[in-house]
Amino acid sequence: MDLYAKFVKKISYPLINWRDGIRGIYKHLDFFENTQYLPLDELERIQFLRLKKIIAHAYENTTFYKKRFDNAGFNPYGMSSPEELESVPILTKEDIRENLPEMLAQNFSQKELHSSETGGTTGVKIVFYRDNYCLAPKAAATIRCERWTGWDIGERVGLVWPARQDYVGAYTIKAKIKNDLTERYITLPAAVLSESDIHDYCQQLKKYKPTKIRCFPYSLYLVARYILENSITGICTKGVIATGEPLYDHQREAIEKAFNCRVFDSYGSRET
Repeated sequence: MDLYAKFVKKISYPLINWRDGIRGIYKHLDFFENTQYLPLDELERIQFLRLKKIIAHAYENTTFYKKRFDNAGFNPYGMSSPEELESVPILTKEDIRENLPEMLAQNFSQKELHSSETGGTTGVKIVFYRDNYCLAPKAAATIRCERWTGWDIGERVGLVWPARQDYVGAYTIKAKIKNDLTERYITLPAAVLSESDIHDYCQQLKKYKPTKIRCFPYSLYLVARYILENSITGICTKGVIATGEPLYDHQREAIEKAFNCRVFDSYGSRET
C-alpha cells in the first residue's frame, strides 16, 4: 500500500464518511472480520438473534407487519426457530406498491431515511426506504468481502460497469474530488462497448493499475478476450469482483488468464 492509499484509509475515507453521516464503518468492519470464520452453529446463533430483533422491531413500529403477523397467528416474541416464519405470507411487489407508507417504521423520521429502488430487471422498478444507519454496516460488509481479493481501503479500483444509474453525476468536480479521497474508482462505462472503447479501457487500466476490478462479467469478459487476442501485457490486478449477472466458466477462465488473478463471484442486490 502506497503512502496516499494509507492517507485515504486512515484519514480522508473515515472523515468524509463521518461528514456524510455514515459513521462506525470501521467498528462494524472489526465485527465482521472477527466473526467471519466462527463455527457455523455460532454464526447461525448470531443470525437468529439479529433476525428476532428485526422482526420485533417491525411488529412494534409498522402497521403493515403488525397486521400481517397477527393475521398469520405469528408471535414475534415467542419465535424459537426461523422455520416458524413459514406461517407468514411471502412479501410481494404488490404488497410494497400498495402498502409502502404502512411499511415505514414509525420510530424513524423522514430525515433519517433514504429512498432506493430495485434494478427493474424483472419488471417495473420498486421504490423502498432504508434508514441511514444501515449505510455503515452495509459498507463494512462489502469491504470485508472485497478484502478477500487482496485489496484494502484506500487502494485503486477499476469499475467496468453497465448500470448507468450507478454513475450518473460521477463526473462532476465535487464527485471526482470525493472519489479521489474515498473510493478511488476509475469508472469505465460498459453499457455498450465498441472495439475502440475496449482498446481505450485497456490503456486506462494499464496506466491506473487498480488493485481490484469490479465488473459485470460479460463486460469484463469482452475486455479480457481483447487482451488475450491482442497479446496485451502489463494489465495486472490482485482480484476481480464479478457481480450483477451470472458468471460463466468460460468468462471466469478468460478473465483470470487475461488479468492473472482470481475472480470472485459476488451476489448482492439493491434491496439489501
